[in-house]
Amino acid sequence: MSNCVFRLCLCLCLALAAGCRAPAGEDTLQVGKPLGQSLAPRWDARGPLAMPWQGVSCVDMTADGRFVAVGTIAPPGDPQVFLLDESGRLVGQYRVGERAGLRK
Repeated sequence: MSNCVFRLCLCLCLALAAGCRAPAGEDTLQVGKPLGQSLAPRWDARGPLAMPWQGVSCVDMTADGRFVAVGTIAPPGDPQVFLLDESGRLVGQYRVGERAGLRK
């Protein structure tokens, strides 16, 4: 098969796969009610404001939904893991996983 035909087939397969909306076979659970219009800026927003000091890199929630851990991309020496309770209040902040050469 020529390279051009292979690329065409690959593109068609990817387009078909991206358009499929088959259910994953798992039930969905809605937590809370939709709030309507979000106050957060669009992901691609640009403007005169400075970028955030720390970008969110990961989020994890306990099985019972009482706590959420938020990992950020923080400068060395700053806390980069934040623990929030079920009301959204900050209950802890931690510096973890820093390389030895970056510690203050």
